[in-house]
Amino acid sequence: MEYRVSKPASATRILVRGLLSPFFPVLILLLFLTLAAVLRHGLEQQDDRQINANLMNEAHAMANGLEREFIIHAQAIQRMAQRLAASPETSQAAWREDARHYLEDFGVYQAIEWIDRDFIIRWLEPIAGNQDVIGFNVAFSEERRRALESSRASGTFDISGVINLKQGGQGLVIYAPVGTGEANNGFVAGVFRMRVLTQQMLSSRVLESFSIELLSDGAPTYQLKPSDDTSEVFSHTEPVNLPTLNWSFTLRPTKDWVQSQRSDWPAMTFGSLSLLGLLTSLTTLLVQVILKRNQALLKTRRELEREIDQRKTIQLDVARLESTDTLTGLANRRFFMEDLAHTLSIADRQMRQVALVLLDLDRFQMLNDSLGHQFGDELLIKVSERLNGLSNERILVAYSGGDEFMLCQQQVDSVDDVIHLLGQVKQCFEAPYEIQGQGFNVTATMGIAVYPHSGLDADTLLRNADIALYRAKDQGRNTYQFYTEGMQDREVMRLELDKDLSQALRNDEFVLFYQPQLDLDRSEINSVEALIRWQHPRRGLLSPVDFIPLAEESGRITDIGRWVVMAACRQLARWQGTPYEHLRIAVNLSGRELDDD
Repeated sequence: MEYRVSKPASATRILVRGLLSPFFPVLILLLFLTLAAVLRHGLEQQDDRQINANLMNEAHAMANGLEREFIIHAQAIQRMAQRLAASPETSQAAWREDARHYLEDFGVYQAIEWIDRDFIIRWLEPIAGNQDVIGFNVAFSEERRRALESSRASGTFDISGVINLKQGGQGLVIYAPVGTGEANNGFVAGVFRMRVLTQQMLSSRVLESFSIELLSDGAPTYQLKPSDDTSEVFSHTEPVNLPTLNWSFTLRPTKDWVQSQRSDWPAMTFGSLSLLGLLTSLTTLLVQVILKRNQALLKTRRELEREIDQRKTIQLDVARLESTDTLTGLANRRFFMEDLAHTLSIADRQMRQVALVLLDLDRFQMLNDSLGHQFGDELLIKVSERLNGLSNERILVAYSGGDEFMLCQQQVDSVDDVIHLLGQVKQCFEAPYEIQGQGFNVTATMGIAVYPHSGLDADTLLRNADIALYRAKDQGRNTYQFYTEGMQDREVMRLELDKDLSQALRNDEFVLFYQPQLDLDRSEINSVEALIRWQHPRRGLLSPVDFIPLAEESGRITDIGRWVVMAACRQLARWQGTPYEHLRIAVNLSGRELDDD
């Protein structure tokens, strides 16, 4: 079983994969929305702090105004008390006249009263609406009595706090003692209605924008303008510094006032960042689409490039196959001839010589037929490997086919260069070839043609090298022959003989001659050797040397051998009943015939 270990993805690949994820634009939008929400919350908190500060300033200003107004009214009442103490004979009419002036000047009083030492209201202005108050004891509780006695003893004014007025409604009373101690002649009191007091002391803006709750000793005492429209979030409690009173008030703004204090920046910031996040997400999505399309294009381009590379490789392989022999790996005949033609054109311009060597393996056909084609292929591969060792920038080795190889030597300066190459070729055949576990000694015959002496073009040079090769074979194996003048005439004659040889059997142009074999011991002739001759119609009687090699090469030797055997048998039949009937006939056979069952 094969186990594959997957390679871990690189950080860059993981980053790119994450950036191209469809969730990435959503993440960007969520980040912007989160940032927008955080900034809006921060700005709203800042607004809240500012609203609280503004509310505190409003409350502080109101407390200061309330304290100032109370002091003014208290001092006014105190001045009336001082004038009455200074003029105890003041008549009720004069006092009422003085009280009316105060009522007209200040306009906030419900009433101004004179209270005797027994805390009974005696004088009152105005009378209308207040008749029931005359004769009322203002020390209606022990607490009020102690406060008034303390005020009389100290000579300082007393403020009653918010009480239920005898005239109706809620209000408060400022008591200013008329004299101190034993000299006290009662009190001058200023009665205020809370509703009128607050309306006089507070502006319309404050009354419209706030709900005010008055606290005495921390307990709610009076509430001005209770409303359901007030904010439940914002409120501020401010102490009021008044003599004899522990007052404070709680200021609650309306929702409209709170909204008017808020800035537009939180909403604008949230909207801007949300829009920016949406645009960024859409831009990221567009970039992702572009990048994915670019990736697809790059992938397609890489696939096209791979396909182009594959086609180039195939073309190179095809070109190599077109120029290379698949068995030996050497250049094939076609490529060799094209290169030879190119080499000759260069040699013509440079005035140089070029040598073409045709190499033929001796007895290869016999070895191939007897030992098999696999043996022949292995032998060709081994020979090719050795010959290919001679290849360099000046020598090209090629396989022509069959048992024939070709070598081209460029830039030949003298015949010694060619002789040196032939020596190198012979060294390739000195050592035996190890094939199928056995060593075989193989030799080669070579024909050489040199440009420009042996031909001016590739085809002529090849034909003349072939002629030299056959000439070398005629002279024996394991040798070489340069092409010389006159070889072509002999080759033409050989080709004509080869052509006529195909008709010789049909025309019955062969004849047998019988050479006697003498027994020297008994001086008797007991056998003869059949020797074939060719009675050529134009060239006359030809010996076996002139046509048997041609028959061997062309494969006609088996037909000729069969004719020889049959002709010898007929001759034996004709000798029956003659003095020659005891003779035996010896017939020569070719190696090719031994392979024929």
